[in-house]
Amino acid sequence: VLGFPDTYIFIIPENTYPNHRKRGMDLSKRLSEDNRVLWAEPQYQKLRQKRDFLDYATELAFLQPQIKHRRKVFKKLLRPKSNRPFNDELWTQEWYLQDTRSRYDLPKLDLNVLPLYKSGITGRGVRISILDDGIEYTHDDLRDNYDPEISYDCNEEDYDPLPRYDPSKFNSHGTRCAGEVAMTANNGKCGVGVAYNAKIGGVKLLDGIVTDRIEGTALGYAYHLVDIYSASWGPNDDGKTVDGPGRLALESLERGVSQGRNGKGSIFVWASGNGGSKGDNCNCDGYLASPYTISIGSASQKGEFPWYGEACASTLAVTYSSGAYKDQMIVSNDTSDGLIQTICFKATTDLHNECTIKHTGTSASAPLAAGIIALALEANVNFVSLNQTVSFGSPSTIPIYTTGCQGTANEVQYLEHVELRTTIDYPIRGVLEVYLTSPSGSKVQMLATRKLDKSKKGFNGWTFMSVMTWGESAEGQWTVTVSDQVGPEGNSGSVTEAILILHGTAQIPKHMKYGPRNYNLEYNGVHNTANKIFGTSDEYSSSEDFYSNYLY
Repeated sequence: VLGFPDTYIFIIPENTYPNHRKRGMDLSKRLSEDNRVLWAEPQYQKLRQKRDFLDYATELAFLQPQIKHRRKVFKKLLRPKSNRPFNDELWTQEWYLQDTRSRYDLPKLDLNVLPLYKSGITGRGVRISILDDGIEYTHDDLRDNYDPEISYDCNEEDYDPLPRYDPSKFNSHGTRCAGEVAMTANNGKCGVGVAYNAKIGGVKLLDGIVTDRIEGTALGYAYHLVDIYSASWGPNDDGKTVDGPGRLALESLERGVSQGRNGKGSIFVWASGNGGSKGDNCNCDGYLASPYTISIGSASQKGEFPWYGEACASTLAVTYSSGAYKDQMIVSNDTSDGLIQTICFKATTDLHNECTIKHTGTSASAPLAAGIIALALEANVNFVSLNQTVSFGSPSTIPIYTTGCQGTANEVQYLEHVELRTTIDYPIRGVLEVYLTSPSGSKVQMLATRKLDKSKKGFNGWTFMSVMTWGESAEGQWTVTVSDQVGPEGNSGSVTEAILILHGTAQIPKHMKYGPRNYNLEYNGVHNTANKIFGTSDEYSSSEDFYSNYLY
């Protein structure tokens, strides 16, 4: 198996045996019983979903109130062409990369990357792998940044990750994600990648049957060369699936974070899912509940939580997805109030050397985060990623005391990721809620109810993860609470395992030396105003002065 020494795959030709699946299980059992074999297991298809296919009618309905709000406070933004830093055709539609305000006293709602570009930080020297359905590396806006050394086709087992073409453009997902990261700047084509001088590769795995072997190979491909892996897919966001990485995929993640990037650790960026409308919880996705990944959610251009978003404790950050400024690219015309309403998703590359502005969902958020991390890596090349009963109305409360391994080489005084490994038997999995309360009193919802999850399987050694207690002390009593508050009455089950795994540092993090970070809404970047960022309101006498001073 590529990337796994002393690991082999045996393929049974179809129609060789009447019961093909049973034969495979029998062979795995026989191999496992051989003392020369460490492990053997059959490879089953793993259902994986790209995280961009949304109901556009619902998306428009969500954005319309924001459109009307912006109409009241924004004028049409007309800036002289000479003030635009890039000549790419869709640059003016990339609202998430630039400040599109018409007045400096309005909230600043963009990723604030232009000052980095001005200082020469553009992602140069950073290598990013898009794990997806392939990338059209011949595209005019991608070919100059394409890196064949970190590219591979896991489905066909060759080194050409070009997508398979069909009339529906079903395999455009990877190309769109790649463009967000590394579209070439100032070539007049499409838009500008957030890290437009980074090198981009593609590992194709979603254009065929996906197994643990396929995922493991993709996640570990060229780990010694790749700085950042970006994945905008995962188990079904249907509100009832519980699934995650298999043996080989988990091995690749562990190897990447411990050995990748010349020992500094590969960085895995993952889209948090679009199952919000179905009551899904991203902590039921093992890739997102892993301390080895950075889970990225979405925010609208107004800074609001989107209708498709999944709220869970493992999400580390959000970036922008769909937007609704009046001055954006027209995607749909709605003249119900006599005016044209406009929305814009993400501007990026598309198949057949084309461009698109219809990329959205958390699929569009994760690549932005990967690009931002690439900018950070260029700026700092040494960055290191670091049996109780439960029944309806009667929660199970489990106390866990820890010293944070004081006095050992593994001492944790200041928390980072917190994992909770559980085994819970219950007749209806979706009615369960799980909370974890830290010694400092922070109560974290590790699992919310999922009304579509009727499974009787419960959780078998499933690990939930949280970053909500980051920077807190590990020492003291933790409390795990498992409850069923929605019924039906008569439900009863048991919690047979609750293991706490703490990640963190012995030394106080630099950002906490002067006290904890301020996370209130006024401080948050979504609500910052220009006079807080650039000085007093007297600094700029007009919007033209503002743009000429701030942009270029």
